[in-house]
Amino acid sequence: MADSVHYSKVDTKTELKIASGDTSDDTILDRWGLSGDRIIDNMIFPYRDTLPLTGSDLTEDMAAASIAWVAHKYKKHNKAFEAAKTYKDEFDVTMKGVVTRLIASAESRTLRTAVMRPYSTEPLSLE
Repeated sequence: MADSVHYSKVDTKTELKIASGDTSDDTILDRWGLSGDRIIDNMIFPYRDTLPLTGSDLTEDMAAASIAWVAHKYKKHNKAFEAAKTYKDEFDVTMKGVVTRLIASAESRTLRTAVMRPYSTEPLSLE
């Protein structure tokens, strides 16, 4: 079972333009949502203690990735392969961004070059 729940059936149905009253695909969407949550958890597991995830924009990104994953599976199931590829690419890009932000450190977030010099003192000149 997945540790986190990023999947939202309502948001996924909205993305896929499925009527909220249409429950014929709910079981399969829920199964793919659980699968997507597992995949996301597996991708972030090594970095999960790096940053607090609750209430952050990373949580929103992971929810968007979950929607993209379920939409990818749904479109593939319905043989809309181009749309499925688009959603899979969106999932990959979103999760790559999440992982990049989770592993970022102060040293990797700057383009400035750090110059290390030995600490030395000189007497103040009176000039």
